[in-house]
Amino acid sequence: MTKRWLMTMCFVVLTVNLALAQQNNVAPASTPVGEGPGVDVVYHLATVAQPLRFTPETISEIFLGKITQWDDGRIASLNPGIRLPDKQIIVIVRRSQACQATLQWTTWLANESPNWRSSVGSGRVVKWPVGVDGRGTDGVIDFLSRADGSLSYLEAGAQIPPEIMRGSIIAPK
Repeated sequence: MTKRWLMTMCFVVLTVNLALAQQNNVAPASTPVGEGPGVDVVYHLATVAQPLRFTPETISEIFLGKITQWDDGRIASLNPGIRLPDKQIIVIVRRSQACQATLQWTTWLANESPNWRSSVGSGRVVKWPVGVDGRGTDGVIDFLSRADGSLSYLEAGAQIPPEIMRGSIIAPK
């Protein structure tokens, strides 16, 4: 395997659902730029059939363990008309192995959130404040499939089962 192949396979950039952003008359969030597959915010909420919207700040607050309920007002305000469950965000599934994906994801979070930058930072390996490990894409998908209320990130091209939804990252209004 070449270094370029490994970096391409593991390189993460945040994909913004431009169609949803345009449809809802909002600007997409800033995104890292690079080659390779993008990343989607993904979640498993059995009672929600619509794609959810998040801002960079809400995502960072979830990954910091500061937003712990799906019906938190910060999430609800971004998703009018969607009935969010009074359910704990029980699991944040993150990558267990050192990977360029972890570096890109945490770098994006650090660029978007001063709280993330000062408390976790970025790197190939970071001390995650909350969550459980999933080994590779398959491990993350397996955990998401089994844990209603879970949230993670996956490469945009990853095949996901129907119980897992892809969310959108939007710029704050």
